[in-house]
Amino acid sequence: MAYIPSLDTMLELAEKVPRLYNIIIQIWKHTPPRLQNVLLRRLNPSLILGALAVIIDPYSEKDDPKVLLGYHSYRSRQPWALLGGALKNGIRK
Repeated sequence: MAYIPSLDTMLELAEKVPRLYNIIIQIWKHTPPRLQNVLLRRLNPSLILGALAVIIDPYSEKDDPKVLLGYHSYRSRQPWALLGGALKNGIRK
């Protein structure tokens, strides 16, 4: 069976070479969602934990609250979304 590096290994390499990182992001944006899911399941551990934050401006008007959104460079359809993240495999803190 062929060796397939982990997603973390590939991202570490891509961060060292900014142009490679940008190419990977552009390819990912144009990858069909079903293929993205298959790749993520294949390259990531079987258990994924995540977190999501909803930050509301306490000084905004009651009927028009302001919510903090983050720009996600890897999302093509709706890059502005709630902030969140996932734990890497082996993190226990």
